[in-house]
Amino acid sequence: MSNAYQGNHKDCQRFIEIAWITKMSEHVTKPLNAFIGGTFGIGKTHAVETFCRNMAAALKLRFSDKLEDKDKEDVFYLANIPLHLYELAELKGLPFPNEERTAAIYLTQGLFPTKGQGVIFYDEMTLAFPSVLNNAYQLILRNCLGHYEVPKGFIQIGAGNTLADRANVVSMPFPLKNRFSHFELMVPSVEDWSEWAIANDILPLVVNFVLFSHKLFTFKPEADEDPDAMATPRTWEVVSDTLKALKEYTENDVRMIVQGCTGLGSEFVGWMEVLKDYHLADIWKVKKVDVPDQSKAGQIYALAGAIVGYYKEHMTDTDCTVLLKVADCFPKDYKVMILHQAKAYDTGFIKRCQKILPQKQYDDLLTEILKYVFV
Repeated sequence: MSNAYQGNHKDCQRFIEIAWITKMSEHVTKPLNAFIGGTFGIGKTHAVETFCRNMAAALKLRFSDKLEDKDKEDVFYLANIPLHLYELAELKGLPFPNEERTAAIYLTQGLFPTKGQGVIFYDEMTLAFPSVLNNAYQLILRNCLGHYEVPKGFIQIGAGNTLADRANVVSMPFPLKNRFSHFELMVPSVEDWSEWAIANDILPLVVNFVLFSHKLFTFKPEADEDPDAMATPRTWEVVSDTLKALKEYTENDVRMIVQGCTGLGSEFVGWMEVLKDYHLADIWKVKKVDVPDQSKAGQIYALAGAIVGYYKEHMTDTDCTVLLKVADCFPKDYKVMILHQAKAYDTGFIKRCQKILPQKQYDDLLTEILKYVFV
């Protein structure tokens, strides 16, 4: 059982930041090396990439994880090295005699940075070959491997799945574990994920289905079942990206995509069934909608998601006026949810409302939106 510190993505960002501060400090002789553990599909790699993007912005550098940008001084570079895909010689290099033929030198593949600043990220450490882990141990312990030295502007971070994930995980040797400070990234709450999803342009229908069903992560390590498709934050993002790429799709397309990614295709399509009775363009014309009874919460969530999605495709002052009137047709909690989501998708939403509404009505609405919490 892990006794690592357990936290959410915000905590993880701070954990990596602390690792960066200690590495860059002149007063710290043994900097903190961060290891991020946790189940699959919850955003461990995303957390590291987000830190790198934020640091690039703070240092006024360009973020890149492309190999051709590896040693550029104007780049904050993320060297993403999934250790389970590499063999020993690929990391350390192939031995080759020096000119005097008195010693061996190693011809490396150029995976590692030699100057600049950024993060060397050893992903999937718990799936790597033991011989590869031994090389990682040298890198983390001594900041070097063979003739290679980790540049002073880089920190090293590891990540991997847990033993409960049925991922053929290899337990790290205790001396290597002891070189890391361990953080366990927990499955995000539906509320936290929803805020992230809206900020990252996940389709409103996907967001509201997860909000209603609470089926963000369906893998149960203790269960005897062995499903191929499981809902995770990663697979919901794939569903959203696929539907956005298609633009137009049939009911069977939706069932196929959602079932293949999450195993919830029939449930998702059934949840969307209510939308067949509504034509969003007509709703926009008459500026009102007949909302299902409050006992049919799933239908209300589906309709709300469709309305926010329709607004998201337009986002003009005129559409904002219509949205405010349509939202008034919903019970208060759902109305505020719709407007909160519209604000998250449309950066100009608050200014539009201020132009449209009387001051008192605008002040009251702004207060409700800002204090709204997903339920």
